[in-house]
Amino acid sequence: MRKFMAIAVAAMLLVFGMVMTANAAEYVYYENDFSNAATLSDFTQYRGEWGVTDGQLMLTGMGGLEMDQQCFLLYTKDPGAKNLTDYILEVDMLNTQSQGGPLLRCDITQASNKSSNSFYGYQMFLSYTGSQLAMGRANASDGWQGNLHVGESVTAPGANLHLYCKVEGKNLTYIVTDKATGKEIYNHTMENAEWALGSFGFRMVIMNSGLVNVGVTGFDNLKVTAIGAVGDWLASGKSLADYKPNVKSNPVVQTSVDTVVIPQSVKVDASKLDATKTEYVFYENDFSNPATISDFTQYRGGWSIKYGGLYYNEVTSGFDAATNFSFILYSANHDANLLKNYTVEADLMNSQSAAGIITHADLVQASSVYANAFYGYLSFVANDGTKGSVGRSKWDGSWAGTLKEGESLLTHGSDYHLKVVHQDDVLTFTISDKKTGEVIWEDVESSAEWTAGTFGFRIRRSWENLVNFDKAYFDNLKVTVHGTEAVLLNAGYHPNAEIVGELNLPAAKGVELKMTLNQTKYTLNGEQKTMDVAPIIRNERTMLPVRYVAEALGAEIGWDGATSTATLKTADTEIKITVGASEAVVNGKAVKLDSPAFIENDRTYMPVRFVAETLGATVAWDGATSTATITK
Repeated sequence: MRKFMAIAVAAMLLVFGMVMTANAAEYVYYENDFSNAATLSDFTQYRGEWGVTDGQLMLTGMGGLEMDQQCFLLYTKDPGAKNLTDYILEVDMLNTQSQGGPLLRCDITQASNKSSNSFYGYQMFLSYTGSQLAMGRANASDGWQGNLHVGESVTAPGANLHLYCKVEGKNLTYIVTDKATGKEIYNHTMENAEWALGSFGFRMVIMNSGLVNVGVTGFDNLKVTAIGAVGDWLASGKSLADYKPNVKSNPVVQTSVDTVVIPQSVKVDASKLDATKTEYVFYENDFSNPATISDFTQYRGGWSIKYGGLYYNEVTSGFDAATNFSFILYSANHDANLLKNYTVEADLMNSQSAAGIITHADLVQASSVYANAFYGYLSFVANDGTKGSVGRSKWDGSWAGTLKEGESLLTHGSDYHLKVVHQDDVLTFTISDKKTGEVIWEDVESSAEWTAGTFGFRIRRSWENLVNFDKAYFDNLKVTVHGTEAVLLNAGYHPNAEIVGELNLPAAKGVELKMTLNQTKYTLNGEQKTMDVAPIIRNERTMLPVRYVAEALGAEIGWDGATSTATLKTADTEIKITVGASEAVVNGKAVKLDSPAFIENDRTYMPVRFVAETLGATVAWDGATSTATITK
């Protein structure tokens, strides 16, 4: 009996001790119902103007920022807040509009007003549209590292929400409840170990898409509760400044070219230039020398040269998911950042999943903030390894989308020759079989959005069971500049030099172009090529995206989207053709068209014969084979 009693007492003491420990592990560190305007001094205002108005914390002014800028402030009254590890932040977000939300685990020793992302921690927030809840974070170099999760549209501007945000070890939890209904509308928990400790605060955009936060959206009833070991420490009456957390943050570091040196433009007399030297080999690398990896900046992932090839073979911390991309850019000669018209050729060996060539990439902006922060174009083999594709990034560094994706024509484990040509705001991407030389896929796109920049490579770690990591590699890189930039480089000038006087470039060589109705295959001077669309008959006239004819005949091509007008220009001829117009303008004079240009499947079709003959070529038609032969 005594033994039973002893066990029972011990059990009760154990339970009591567990309850005491559990209670001690939660400590209310900070509360503010914002009824006292003086408590605004508990925070440092890094960006924008904040105030306590009508019992709420609000963004009250722009503070010299633009309307689309983000503002933030952090709790700094207690310097020991930098040692907060695990805690729960609860707050009401009232009359929601556009993006805004709490910041957590922010390093107040680094925080500044340099950018809207210099809070160095996590954000749990409402999206720009005012309808979605999301989780994201900054990186260690003053940049936005990207979203960790974005939910579906579950709310709308004007709502009153209660936000529950918990950071505990590697776990991040974000629960949002609609205050009017009590309904839970978002609940997401995930792991991320980039930011392990730090203070809290708020971040909000001034205005987005007409949704204005200034003086409208407010935060109320803030409560921060320390939990776990740091909660025990504070509950015992000890100072947070004396707490020694056994963790440290490991955020992703943004890699960038520290200083991009753009040479000063000089004036060069055209008479001093050799106009016949219209090609210039800017860079070659067969990747036989491992030391030449230093010619590139490695923004994402570890790259190395071995076995005579360029491999992606090391994962960047924080971007170790199989689906993450890695990329590098050529940065040894900053003249590359000025290049407009050039060709990049390289072999993609043992092709697996997504991999390709980056062009027109801006070194000034390039970073590791996004997987796509190369700020230019990507001509690549698509994720499943069977299709050719062309895409581009946005001006904010995110992926703008695929411009074109072909049919499944490629095979895993094969060797391909990739060729990307930029000529007068036109990008042509060709994939050839390295063994046979046969052109497998070719696409032509406008490249007027990103008009100049360097080159490099981008590759995905893996996709399903298609592994690029340390398996697929690039070889035999060659970059050739053409046109006036090549003339300048051959003469020892930078490509941004200004040519004074008329530079008489050599006339185009003899051309024979054969195109067959309803076939995408065509030949140019005997070499077989592929168009993205086939010639068609409309109004008894052969129509085609005329770029293929114009480029073969040496014409520069421009496009004015505002007026839907294409301009084709040679040394002595300028043709302007507007979609739907019955007349073209040739050297300033109106000329009647027997068939107007039209747009179909995002391609502008024009009468082939009219364009070819106006550019001085001869067109012959073989009715038996439905083939047009254009010669000049």
